[in-house]
Amino acid sequence: MVLIDHLLEKESDASVRQTLLFRQVDDAYTTVMRQAQFALFERQAHHLVQQGATVDELSNTYLENLRNQFGDAVEVGDEFRWEWVSIPIFT
Repeated sequence: MVLIDHLLEKESDASVRQTLLFRQVDDAYTTVMRQAQFALFERQAHHLVQQGATVDELSNTYLENLRNQFGDAVEVGDEFRWEWVSIPIFT
């Protein structure tokens, strides 16, 4: 935020200022949505583990959540099923 504030203070071009603001809002929204999806998966994962789920079942659930999150806007490849294992809170 300090950097964005500084750049906005120095920039006089309205188009550049608009781009800076758009990117800042987009980054904030993306961060919030991603964290919300992680929280939902974490809840699901705890439930699934209590039911005896395998790593493959957890990975399939994670991938399904990603695909639901992005819908038709982004093609989420199968390799993303393993993304959750790189996030410390899940391992």
